[in-house]
Amino acid sequence: MCKNKVVNAGKTTLITRLLPVLTDYGLKVATVKHDGHEFEGDVPGTDTYRHMKAGAFGTAVFYKYAKQEEALLNRLEKYRENHLLFIKRSEVPFDNNISERDLRKVKNRQKMAGGFRKKQGQEMYCRILSIVETLKRRKMNLMENIKQIFIGTPAIF
Repeated sequence: MCKNKVVNAGKTTLITRLLPVLTDYGLKVATVKHDGHEFEGDVPGTDTYRHMKAGAFGTAVFYKYAKQEEALLNRLEKYRENHLLFIKRSEVPFDNNISERDLRKVKNRQKMAGGFRKKQGQEMYCRILSIVETLKRRKMNLMENIKQIFIGTPAIF
């Protein structure tokens, strides 16, 4: 994170060198930038263009909302240790969206198998995934509870 109002201090150079390193880790990184005048983004020669070419997943530019920008930057600075905590601690997810992570599993299954042949197969896969993920989140024994489902005495329903 760079919070520096000095012109030509190397902010964009730092970001464009850091972005490929982070994206090589498989991260989707977006950048936030301030511009004090009328702005046309992602045009050759602009900082946001350089950010995108370096691998940024997206860019955001603030130019009219200085108070909101300052609040965001202050929050980012205040919680600096939390931003990349998932790199230091593997048990910390890199996002905070459990639903999105579950959906990613279904999309990966679709890609690997070329899609589901029948709606019935898709529904069965989703039911099984739902049961498995619920058991994991509740820290319940997976095999024991699957046996209970087949016996007719499921613990999670």
